Amino acid sequence: MAGKITKEEFHPPLVDELNQFAAHTNDTVRHITQAERGYWNAKRNVTVPSNVIEADPNTDTRDSFLCRYDNMGDGGVAFWYVEQSFYSTNNKCQRATSYAGGKAHFKVRHYYSSTGWSLWSDTLQWFEATPQNGWQRQTVSGAQLKYTKDDLGFVHLQGELKDGTHANNTVITTLPVGYRPSTTIVTSCVKANDGSLVSTQINQNGSVIIIGLSSTGTLRINTSFYVEV
Repeated sequence: MAGKITKEEFHPPLVDELNQFAAHTNDTVRHITQAERGYWNAKRNVTVPSNVIEADPNTDTRDSFLCRYDNMGDGGVAFWYVEQSFYSTNNKCQRATSYAGGKAHFKVRHYYSSTGWSLWSDTLQWFEATPQNGWQRQTVSGAQLKYTKDDLGFVHLQGELKDGTHANNTVITTLPVGYRPSTTIVTSCVKANDGSLVSTQINQNGSVIIIGLSSTGTLRINTSFYVEV
């Protein structure tokens, strides 16, 4: 329309203020998203145990401590507790524990004075299997039958049991819910006494059975399978 003036011509200072307001509103440094607000509110509501101290695990020089640490490179999806063990001025290790997504997470790293801290690496939490039908746990350190599940969903069962019932279809242990295959798994283990192979069957109900063991002895088991999540 002829003779119509723009808002810039009508009130230049007002236009400048509106532009500054728009820039302020869109400033993502000054303003946080709803997801970020929820993340920080969750931090506010976390109850910190009394034995947890304020510390930066990257720089703290105390021999040992337990602290909370949120900068694990996971986008802040979990709260981590870091425990440091002191071995010497030149050698230390740290263990980080967290719980998120319905499962526990564990990481470890080590320190050498010549190289500094290593990168955090994932570690697995192992559980000792409960023997059944006369089978016994191995007394040799580190040889007990244990199981774990990695972040990819693979269950690992390894270790030894000894001197139990050797009849076919004997259940030697049972894996708990969450560590059971969706279909029957048939694999083999070794009878350590003579090196012979023994069939091992892992069923959907978690039972681990043996087939083809001629006499009792020490079974050496090492198998892995995928569990659908």
